Amino acid sequence: METPRDRRLRLERERMNALVEGNRKITYDAEGARPIEYRVKLHGRGIESVEDGTIIYRDEHHVRIRLTPEFPLDSPVVVWVTKLYHPNIVPPRACLGDHWYPGWSIAQMCEALYEMAVYNTFNIYDPLNKEAAKWVEERMDRGETISLDNPASADGSDFDIKVAHRTD
Repeated sequence: METPRDRRLRLERERMNALVEGNRKITYDAEGARPIEYRVKLHGRGIESVEDGTIIYRDEHHVRIRLTPEFPLDSPVVVWVTKLYHPNIVPPRACLGDHWYPGWSIAQMCEALYEMAVYNTFNIYDPLNKEAAKWVEERMDRGETISLDNPASADGSDFDIKVAHRTD
């Protein structure tokens, strides 16, 4: 007989499969029918760093999500693997604020992490990375667009600074 935890772990895998089906923005790898660790790739334009006014972009972000024995009552452990310049992410930590509750799925969490990676969501008032928060706030004060997910703005035209694209 399947325990409630086993049922939840199986449902999380099914939700992740449904999320990635036909979705080019999020992919993942996990082992078994009821995985407790997900290796997630987020495919979208983010900012790896800003060096001397030049934006270095990253188009693929790696995140590990581990489900503790207390899951779903306790939030999953999120480890941001790749470099990202974001007010709420300082690899390996990512701050989702008060987003987790037991009814939320890992697939929903992955969608929220994607939105963060491409600068569709951020919190500059309680940041992990104060430098990135200041950088975002300065651009917002000038009325510049921050979101990078739109391919039309992927060349950096929304920013009044030099752009350098990552080559690897």
